[in-house]
Formats: sequence, C-alpha cells, structure tokens
Amino acid sequence: MDILDVLAKMDERLERQDRILAAQLDAFQALQTMMDRQNQILLTINHSVERVSQHTVRIAQLCAEHTLCFDRLMQASRALDARLAARE
Repeated sequence: MDILDVLAKMDERLERQDRILAAQLDAFQALQTMMDRQNQILLTINHSVERVSQHTVRIAQLCAEHTLCFDRLMQASRALDARLAARE
C-alpha cells in the first residue's frame, strides 16, 4: 500500500467523521429548538398559574365580603325582630 492509498483512506475517514459530526450538530440543534419551545410553554403555564392564583385570592376576598354582608344583614334582621317583639 503506497502513501497515496493511505492518504485516500484517511480522507474518506475524515469525510465520514465530518458527516457524522454534521448529523450530530443537526440533532443538537433540533433538541435546542425543542427545548426552546418547551421553555416557552412552561413560561405560558407559569403565567397562567399566576393569573389563576390571583383570581383565587380575589374570589376568596369576595366570599369574605359576602359573608360579612350576610352576617350584618342577619344581625339587622335579629335586631328588627327584637324591636318588633318588644312592641307587641
């Protein structure tokens, strides 16, 4: 085997390694794109969870306000009943 055959085989091996590396780079770029999409989805979910949490707090506040109003209405009703009973 002469030096030209050795160089030709080395050149073939280098070309094959270049193709393998190019394929790996394509795969890594595809993974990076997929990870970027997943990150965007997670950010969207996080934003939605924050909004739901804010709405839950607001609903709890409204329930507390309605409970307070109902309690005051019941107290006023009892006081009115007591006044009416006292007149009889």
